[in-house]
Amino acid sequence: MVSRNKSRILFSITILSFLFAASCGMPTVTYLYPPAMDLNNTVLRVENNPLNYESSEGSTQTYRGIEIYYRIYQDSLSADNATSALTNEIDYYSTDPEGFLSLAAGNSYKFVRLRYAQSYSGTPLIPLSANDANGYYIQLFPSQSVNWQLTDAAGNPLGTTDKSTIIRSLVTSSSNTSFYNKIFMPGDEDYAGTAGSPSDTYFIAFFAISYGKDSTTIGLPVYSLPEIVSYVAY
Repeated sequence: MVSRNKSRILFSITILSFLFAASCGMPTVTYLYPPAMDLNNTVLRVENNPLNYESSEGSTQTYRGIEIYYRIYQDSLSADNATSALTNEIDYYSTDPEGFLSLAAGNSYKFVRLRYAQSYSGTPLIPLSANDANGYYIQLFPSQSVNWQLTDAAGNPLGTTDKSTIIRSLVTSSSNTSFYNKIFMPGDEDYAGTAGSPSDTYFIAFFAISYGKDSTTIGLPVYSLPEIVSYVAY
């Protein structure tokens, strides 16, 4: 896990930077609000918090959209333990969203980004305006030979087919990138379990974060704290 001392050092640096910038009359710490997220059976819904819109930023808003992280588990207890543990970490990282993400995506929990079919590096997964208050949906399609799909509230795909088709984030080439095939193998970056069968039920945990780029720090990424839901049986 991330060193507690390291987190304290990062927080101290943040406070010092805040004080220095404030003394110069400059904008200081950029804060993003977490998105809303909920699971309803096999539909994942996310929504931006419009408070992410900052009028002083004009047309160059820090906020850029929503990222979603996931991990697949072989049993519900493991999925529940992971989401509960991450939820308990939020208070500690309340001033350090980057530290939380480093923990959740690091070797302790190994959550990975959902991605769309066009590329590994499409960032963010759901590009949004800072004042967008619409709901967006990922249809999980567990029992059909259909890839997950990103849609608006009316069920219309967002963007091109490549950008509305949601697939697994894998570096290994031995596993299929479609979720619906349920070919989850030991060693896959997004899977915690042993070899199973496509007929088995698996459990997928999610969290969502707001993503932005801070123009005051040469476009460095900015993250919110997470919104964590439970998990879905898949």
